[in-house]
Amino acid sequence: MESRLLLASVLVLQCWASIERTGTFRSTLNNHGHDITSTVNSRHTKPKFSLRKRHQRVHRSKNLAMSSISLATSIALLSASIGQKVNADVAGLVKCSENPAFAKRKNKEMKSLEKALAKYEAGSPSYEEISSRIERTKARFDKYGRSSLLCGPDGLPHLIVAPEFAGHAGEFLIPAIAFLYINGWIGWVGRSYLRWNKMNSGKPQDGEIVLNVDKVRELMLSGGAWPVQAVNELFRGDLVAKDEDITTSAR
Repeated sequence: MESRLLLASVLVLQCWASIERTGTFRSTLNNHGHDITSTVNSRHTKPKFSLRKRHQRVHRSKNLAMSSISLATSIALLSASIGQKVNADVAGLVKCSENPAFAKRKNKEMKSLEKALAKYEAGSPSYEEISSRIERTKARFDKYGRSSLLCGPDGLPHLIVAPEFAGHAGEFLIPAIAFLYINGWIGWVGRSYLRWNKMNSGKPQDGEIVLNVDKVRELMLSGGAWPVQAVNELFRGDLVAKDEDITTSAR
């Protein structure tokens, strides 16, 4: 939070410096305004219009600087409030292995399953099914207890999505990146196949119904580098269709 406030302070100081420069420029114009105006009137009126435009630019610069100060202040306050909120939320969580509510929930579920198990004869299908559920439940709670997951007063694990908290990247950040990468891979391969089929097939519709398995396999293997390929196409201008290739209805 201190780094956010420091950054916002630097932004505010820079904005104030720009205002000071703007004010100095405007005072210079005011000091020499009378002489410039009399010189302009003695010749022609076009420079007077130019001077007016310069004054308008000064006003716009000052307004922009004031807007920058407001934005920097808002960012500082928002960052501070978000940081305090995240810290407050995490402060209310403890490791599941040290959370009394987590242990209580585990004991409650285990006792409930053991009570249900006692109603059936050993070796029966229901007995075996409940025994399997007991083993899975125990393994799940043990896994949560050994991990870095944090539990709240409800005894349930809570995922930490804030990137500044080390040791919790595996709860959201890494799975989210993997999800985006895999979905991008699938979409890129499909897009590449459709483009290839359109350029190399006399009847593109047939190639979409009956896939060319060899080509699909080739694109699947090369599609792992889809982020690099996408950037290359972006720089070449091939990533999106040109405006003239887009069909538009009459207006």
